[in-house]
Amino acid sequence: MQHASDLGGSSRKDSVFEQQVELADNDKIGGPQQPNSDPWDDEEYSRKEQEKIIRRVDLRLIFPLGLLLGANLLDRTNLGNAAIAG
Repeated sequence: MQHASDLGGSSRKDSVFEQQVELADNDKIGGPQQPNSDPWDDEEYSRKEQEKIIRRVDLRLIFPLGLLLGANLLDRTNLGNAAIAG
């Protein structure tokens, strides 16, 4: 009976395992460097311009979302009244 080592099968498995370990070690220790993930680091707009844009978007969203929240509150209140009144 021949063993897997005699057939050369385990050496292939060992080399694949070593490659996987090497890749895992590179990812943990010092693998490919991630790009700077700072949200304020933008080449097109300065920080002041970004803050101005964000403020404008926020103001445009607050009022419609407030109206939706008010409608939601009225709807929930009316459901309770409808359950009592039948």
